[in-house]
Amino acid sequence: MTNQKQAKEIYNSFSRLKSLSQSSTGIDLAKAKELSFMKKNDNYKVVMGDEGATWKSFLAQPEIQPMHLSKATRLVAIYSTYIEKFGLSEDDIIGIDSNSLHRLATIVDEKTVRLWIEKARTLSRYDLYREIKYGDIDEIKCEHNWETKTNKTCLKCGVKEKI
Repeated sequence: MTNQKQAKEIYNSFSRLKSLSQSSTGIDLAKAKELSFMKKNDNYKVVMGDEGATWKSFLAQPEIQPMHLSKATRLVAIYSTYIEKFGLSEDDIIGIDSNSLHRLATIVDEKTVRLWIEKARTLSRYDLYREIKYGDIDEIKCEHNWETKTNKTCLKCGVKEKI
């Protein structure tokens, strides 16, 4: 059961989330913070007034301009990984593509998080994903090790050629 203090905190968070959804400033980290709070311990169920409510039904509310489940999941994962888990400041990740941050959230740890954040800040999304998959192998200098299918693919650097 939710006590009165917790309920007030949950409704305040919901109010902030509604106002962020109505603004056009695109402050996704602020939304991520509120979404993360609402998701924790199923706080959104208090707003919905129904213990049977789902996260998806909460996101579909018109007050928060129905948000796609995938975007909300991405924002919550980014906030909980970088801000809560690793203790980074919002300034450390602001301006970095949310898809890249979400992809990195699955591979970073305390030792590598700052290195990967810097790579995400400087590399294109394609180059970052390539680096995640193949490391720092340069496809131009690679002595290709081909895998043959309908295309042949270098197993070291990922370059593809048609057969």
